[in-house]
Amino acid sequence: MSAEENKAVLRRFGEAMKHFWRTGDASVFDSVLAPEYVQHWPGFPSDRQGYLDTLQVFRTAFPDLEKTTEDVLADADKVVDRVTVRCTHTGEFRGHPPTGKAVTMTEMHIARVEGGRIVERWGEWDLLGLLEQIGIARVAAAPEPA
Repeated sequence: MSAEENKAVLRRFGEAMKHFWRTGDASVFDSVLAPEYVQHWPGFPSDRQGYLDTLQVFRTAFPDLEKTTEDVLADADKVVDRVTVRCTHTGEFRGHPPTGKAVTMTEMHIARVEGGRIVERWGEWDLLGLLEQIGIARVAAAPEPA
């Protein structure tokens, strides 16, 4: 598949994600995630079902989550996207009660596409920023210059 065709797969994934967030229907990912899909996210399950379960945890905690794709780049079978996420913490998240606080964070991903589906995806996202914005973590202020 061409780089442009692989970008189209990523766009379909984004549409599937929007549908999932509105409905909770994870079957929408069947057309874009390969059965052997692997998600590389530090601290979270990496198999397909573990990824979908993790999405459900986030959907429960942040049901109004919206992603805006800022950039998409492709080279051969790899597609990179940079995303801005906006949401509100209205459900329990990792044992912490909802705070009602708004969150804005960024994510970057590299997806490997094969046969019209994503087979592997690496993700980096601002978990510390999310935790700080909802009051679970606090980053120490930088010391004043001497």
